[in-house]
Amino acid sequence: MDKVVYLLYLFLTTTTLVLVLRALWSYTMERPVQLRALGLMVVFLSGLVAVYFYVRERQPDALGAARAEFAAAPDAPIKIAAVWPDNDPGFFAGAQRAAQEINASEPSFLSNDGEVVNFTVEIENFPYDATSGPTIGRDVIKDTQVLGVVGHADAVSAIRGSASYHASDLVQFVPSVRQTSLTENPFKSSFQLIADDYFVVGAIADFILANGYKKVAVVAARDDYTHQLYVYFQNALAIKVLGNDQEYEADRIEDPDFVPLATYLTYEDSSLVYRELVTTVSEQSPDFVLIFDEDPGAVDLLLEIMRRRLDLPVVILPQIASFYPSIPQSVLDSIDDAQKELVHVVDLNDSLIRADQADGSFREALVSNYAYDSVILMADMWKRAATLVPHEAATELRALPNWAFAGQTIDFSPRGSLLDPKVDIRALTDFFPNSPPPTNN
Repeated sequence: MDKVVYLLYLFLTTTTLVLVLRALWSYTMERPVQLRALGLMVVFLSGLVAVYFYVRERQPDALGAARAEFAAAPDAPIKIAAVWPDNDPGFFAGAQRAAQEINASEPSFLSNDGEVVNFTVEIENFPYDATSGPTIGRDVIKDTQVLGVVGHADAVSAIRGSASYHASDLVQFVPSVRQTSLTENPFKSSFQLIADDYFVVGAIADFILANGYKKVAVVAARDDYTHQLYVYFQNALAIKVLGNDQEYEADRIEDPDFVPLATYLTYEDSSLVYRELVTTVSEQSPDFVLIFDEDPGAVDLLLEIMRRRLDLPVVILPQIASFYPSIPQSVLDSIDDAQKELVHVVDLNDSLIRADQADGSFREALVSNYAYDSVILMADMWKRAATLVPHEAATELRALPNWAFAGQTIDFSPRGSLLDPKVDIRALTDFFPNSPPPTNN
């Protein structure tokens, strides 16, 4: 199938080039040329269709073929690549802990041929930084004993890596990237282990409507991603308020007091801007504030809102919450408890990944559990799929209904995202029941 489609693509593109040259020549020699133009369009579109199917159906490259051959009859431990920023060693520790537990259980499965397949797992660490992150996938694929990838803390490296993993026959489990673009592509080897942004904005819209908030102030960092979140949020409100799939139109909402998008403000990382921004928000007289940002600097924006005692409920995204324990205790002591109780966070940890939230080690525990659960999940996939061959296991995983894992039932969509993840909006004081230990006082 792969070779046929590829040859068809070459034929069509070559034919298109020839026809383009002929059309350019004949245009000055005879008229009309409408039929020729129509023919060119048909051929060109056919070429695009061929390219799509070639990408979607392409077989693994040479590295992928070698990897599949090893996976079919492994004569050495199979490896899982742990890919994470080099300044977050907890991820690699969590992956190693999972591998030790898996090997202690003497993992095995009964193959489709009726043979018992025993395997052991090794973790190969691939730390990266801001420079190497976008290309880290190229390093991962070189070891053909690596059959799976867990990690990628950022969307850029995860999305770029997904193309390499698809071509070289690797299954990719991504535990911390919510961007929908990770799985909205023709690649079939990537799985999102956390609720994506569609579910996040939907949960926020439900929270707003359930609590009767009428006028929402949305503040966001000045970048394309947070603006995309804002668009998702608009459409989620439209669907829930209007009861259809229409895009948001304020004048179609019958409740005259319901002004869900009172203001949309973008900002840059500057304390002066934060102060000015909070003043602008206050002047809008909203009854709810939504912060679409996950940069550490957004913590300062949150603190400014709390210090001003605006008595406004606030919802923040998970990454801001992960930086909460690092706030100096002296700063937290200067804020009324009533203001702290108004802050809510989008909690995604129960969507699949579990985290220890008992103390101030939240971020370290979270990162460690990202890796631990991902590795455990991958080993479980191999056993349930009854194969170590990555593309075969991925196919089985997408079709597997009601996968029981960590006390939950998992179902993946055809594109590799969770079908019904659990997303909660929780008070920040419940999220961190104990005050974080003093730091940087």
